[in-house]
Amino acid sequence: MSHRHTRSCCRTGQSTGAYPGERATPATVDVLARDAQAEVRYVASLPQIDRARVGLFGDSQAGWIIALAAAREHAVRWAVPLVGPTVTADETDTWGALAGKSQAPPSGTRASMLAQVRSLGPNGFDPRPHLAKLEIPVFWVYGDDDRNVPTELCVD
Repeated sequence: MSHRHTRSCCRTGQSTGAYPGERATPATVDVLARDAQAEVRYVASLPQIDRARVGLFGDSQAGWIIALAAAREHAVRWAVPLVGPTVTADETDTWGALAGKSQAPPSGTRASMLAQVRSLGPNGFDPRPHLAKLEIPVFWVYGDDDRNVPTELCVD
């Protein structure tokens, strides 16, 4: 069976776009969500694709990107974020700093670290308004000892 590709993909370093950086600022998340939206529209336009089965799958920051992209793009019909935060960027960053980001021992007990993050409150990009708009199935996958994303706060 032969496969023809209608477009080249996955070639590193050949983008003509501007890299927005790694920090999950509202502007960065917006740029990456718009990229995801464009790709979903493209895939959904292919004649061999069932539009009802197009969705988004990703990990880490993809939780924020998926929330924003799916809230704005009706072609997204499902999503699977792997350890994608549902709390703000600053809450996630604070948790990672306290928990050691899997590179250092945690600075305290889970309960004390969660209390510290909760006391700071939300700040930075906030996915919750976008999550509230979703009317698609979303399967969130979390770990029980994650040192980068505060599982308990995300589930709350």
